[in-house]
Amino acid sequence: MLAASSTGREDVDLEQQRRSPSATRQALLVDFHVHPGPDSRPRRCDAFDIAAAAHAHGIVGMVLKSHTLSTVGTASVLERVQPGLRVSGGIAMNRAAGGINPEAVEASARAGGKVIWFPTQDSENERRRTGAGGPAVSIWGSGGALTPDVHDVLRLAADHDQVVCSGHLAPDEVVALFDAAVEHGVERFVVSHPDHRHVDMPVSLQSDLARRGAVMERVVPRREISDVDLPGMVARIGAVGVGRNVLGSDLGQPHNPVPPEGFRRFAEQLLDEGISEAELTLMGLTTAAELLGWEVPA
Repeated sequence: MLAASSTGREDVDLEQQRRSPSATRQALLVDFHVHPGPDSRPRRCDAFDIAAAAHAHGIVGMVLKSHTLSTVGTASVLERVQPGLRVSGGIAMNRAAGGINPEAVEASARAGGKVIWFPTQDSENERRRTGAGGPAVSIWGSGGALTPDVHDVLRLAADHDQVVCSGHLAPDEVVALFDAAVEHGVERFVVSHPDHRHVDMPVSLQSDLARRGAVMERVVPRREISDVDLPGMVARIGAVGVGRNVLGSDLGQPHNPVPPEGFRRFAEQLLDEGISEAELTLMGLTTAAELLGWEVPA
């Protein structure tokens, strides 16, 4: 069983959430971006507590993400212990995974992983924007071409029908990665939180990639990670087309709400901002389920 002492689970009133009658009145949702504990960073609560809180908030599926650890095993166990909850995991191509590592990707996919994130905290782009030290993970080889390992990872992604997420790459890097992914036959490509301050992808480029088949990931607007507020995000959703967006919380940090609670609040705020219930279901359930190869819950 996962350790609980380091995750802050004592702060979570799970029993109150289980008693909540609201889930039956809420649109069903899939959270495409959840950070559970135990992790290499402090987290609000562990994966079991997040799964236990999901039902009260109408969350029927989750994608577990870590910048340093594979989440595949935890995702598989959660599906066993929480009937009716779908959970997927994967691996991020940061230094802890060996960087752009085809062997790690193949192992993840064979173990049941569904998602590959290109470099996040260790990307050259993030290191440059934050001024963080240490070696970065680059997608570039000599002569300004993508490295052979990037191409190998994309071939494996196509072979194993993985969802490729762009991580914290810069906009020009996302374009190069998307172009190569298309060439290799990748059919599921997500631009990770393009409104994030460290990604900062222009809306015109988001729209272009969306027209070509990419999906934009929208996460809970937080000043600590983005200068785009909720009205601005809604405008961007409209600009790229509602059907080319997927929703995630990107929550799990100790100072933020329990992810299912925060994600439900995000959904309600989108409705208050003019997103229709049908549009919310499309972004918050249907698109996520289709990306992950799940049957869409009724």
